[in-house]
Amino acid sequence: MGLPSYRDREDGVVEAAKYRVLVRAPKHVRLIDGIGYDQAATDAGREGDGT
Repeated sequence: MGLPSYRDREDGVVEAAKYRVLVRAPKHVRLIDGIGYDQAATDAGREGDGT
């Protein structure tokens, strides 16, 4: 599931701020060979139960 978020700039223009994608590893994604889960940036455990 993708969750886009936007922000209003002071000049009145709306711009993309962030795009968060929720996936379940390793079912939906896999890491690049040579990269471990401890080296990949995630929000696991910050919001929800991380499952």
